[in-house]
Amino acid sequence: MSNGSSILDLSGTLLLVLLVILVLLVYFRIEKRSKYTRRRTHDEDADIDYINTRNAKFNQKLERFYGKYTTEIKQNLERGTAL
Repeated sequence: MSNGSSILDLSGTLLLVLLVILVLLVYFRIEKRSKYTRRRTHDEDADIDYINTRNAKFNQKLERFYGKYTTEIKQNLERGTAL
């Protein structure tokens, strides 16, 4: 009878040790991830055409997809010769 209980005790302590190791690994990974974030570059000379970051992203997408079609319109608006 005592052999069975010692095996259960060993497996219980082994499970606890493995659980502690797993918790430490997750904690260290979270710490490492928090230290290595990529800095986003901010262009000080760019025109501000947004009201928040979500709108800035939307404007970037619009410029990426439709910028080549709207350059003439933008230039006309800046010159004041728009229709």
